Amino acid sequence: MTGTTTVGTLSAMRRFRFPVLLAVVALVAAACWKPALVSTYAVTVHSDIVYGQGEVDGGGTLEDLHLDLYVPTVPGQSQFPLVVAIHGGGFTGGSKTNGNIVSWAQGFASRGYIVASINYRLAGDDPIASARVAPIWSLVGGAS
Repeated sequence: MTGTTTVGTLSAMRRFRFPVLLAVVALVAAACWKPALVSTYAVTVHSDIVYGQGEVDGGGTLEDLHLDLYVPTVPGQSQFPLVVAIHGGGFTGGSKTNGNIVSWAQGFASRGYIVASINYRLAGDDPIASARVAPIWSLVGGAS
């Protein structure tokens, strides 16, 4: 059957794309910088950078979404691999300023990674799914 693709083939292609993407990202990161194995660098923290907005209170109210950026201080170096730290809490609690997240972010940054530690909307904020997320949200049983 030329010109057609089975569902199984599409599924296999999707499973194959993710590891390949990760490998490419790892190679690019490795090409631009080799992080240290132990804490080596001073770290500068840029707090409460707005990275987006999300609708809360059941709709109609926008809330800024913030991140803290942990940047190693390395003279002459301008490119670093990025790690995104997302706190736990099951969407009911937690913060980018939790002690374990701050410690973890400081540790990675002191080894030569940039770390973006983010906050996200919590269930108690009565968030509304964005247009990008709404189709996925409805597929997993969320409200439409």
